[in-house]
Amino acid sequence: MTCETTSCNPQSLLQKTKLGDISRVTLIKGSGIYENIQVLAGYCPSCKTKYLADCKYIQQDNNRHTRVYLNSAKYLKVGQSLWVDRVFQMKF
Repeated sequence: MTCETTSCNPQSLLQKTKLGDISRVTLIKGSGIYENIQVLAGYCPSCKTKYLADCKYIQQDNNRHTRVYLNSAKYLKVGQSLWVDRVFQMKF
């Protein structure tokens, strides 16, 4: 995975989540249900943008972060520990 910010000239992402803090969730993908799936977060060391599966946090000048949801996200968080893919989401 690489940073999507134009000024980073494809900068690779670093793992943001510590090994002991990795979230484990249930994923509904198509008609399958997968439990205990790990959700990782990435971090761009150049522009300080944080990436999650469905959004990114862009660092502003005042050191605050703005959340931006990704239209290209393959998975959507629908609960505290439940994620679904686009195929499942369309069936609703």
